Amino acid sequence: MIWQVGEAGTNQAKERISGEMLASLRGNDRHGNPRLENLKSFQGEGYCRIDVYEKATGISRWLLGFVALRELLKLEVLTGQATQWVSFVDQYDPKSPWSDTRVRLAANHAVNWQAINEAENLGYATLTGGIIPRKFAYTLQLEPYGYDPKKAQQLLKDAGYANGFDAGECSTDTPYASVVEAIVNDLAVVGIRTRVRSMERAAIQTAQKEKTVKHLTRQGSGAFGNAATRIEAFMYSKGTQSFLRDPDLDAWYTQQVTARDPQQRAALLHKIQQKAYDEARLMPIWESAFLCASGPRVAVSGLHRDSFAYSAPYEDVRLKSA
Repeated sequence: MIWQVGEAGTNQAKERISGEMLASLRGNDRHGNPRLENLKSFQGEGYCRIDVYEKATGISRWLLGFVALRELLKLEVLTGQATQWVSFVDQYDPKSPWSDTRVRLAANHAVNWQAINEAENLGYATLTGGIIPRKFAYTLQLEPYGYDPKKAQQLLKDAGYANGFDAGECSTDTPYASVVEAIVNDLAVVGIRTRVRSMERAAIQTAQKEKTVKHLTRQGSGAFGNAATRIEAFMYSKGTQSFLRDPDLDAWYTQQVTARDPQQRAALLHKIQQKAYDEARLMPIWESAFLCASGPRVAVSGLHRDSFAYSAPYEDVRLKSA
């Protein structure tokens, strides 16, 4: 059901791509490269690594994509409670460009989130302006900042960085290096020059908890709970993985802990989210979408749409009768 084409199988894979399809792939994205979503009709199964750039554009580069076959595979998009974002680690250092709200806002406007969403998730992730899942209790629904590179450049100019600046590194755990690479590329277009630092998951989580990462770092959470629990971990100054140090946010969080009136508690939690949004304290990426597929023989996949992003337990999987 799952087919991976590695280096040894690359030529065979390329032979199965018609010239007509390659022509349809040429120059479809904003960089003039083939767009991942157009590989949906490729005649292979499942998860493919295809060196399609070499034949389509003359540029040798791996293209990693999830190919949903209408006839062979059933695509199941699982959305749960996972969100991803980038944190401005140095924003409270007065010498850092990130201490300026205009610079943080420019970074949010510089990234073409929808294009990255299409490349990484076939467009199925949900863009958002916050780091708390929409379905959580007490979540304030926040619109994405929006892709506007001209506005980003103007904000940088207003902040005194007309020529941009060197922003150090953006750390991430290895599975999301491609997402961060796309973010870094878009930031560079408006003049924010940074580089990707890929780390193993255990190493980066330890570094984030011990606050030894610098500059920018990608974070994410798939923990259950509500807005208060997500704020406690990532926005409250005493949170285990929080890079925010705002006395107002801390005061409101402390007040909501003892609030018995649900409306009062909601108002306090909404104030925290709104202030962080207005001041661009974070760079939200999206609410994650897990792309899964089952083959033609599968009757029940075992994929749990609202609670678990994998096919389990195996006892739940059912095959169609012959």
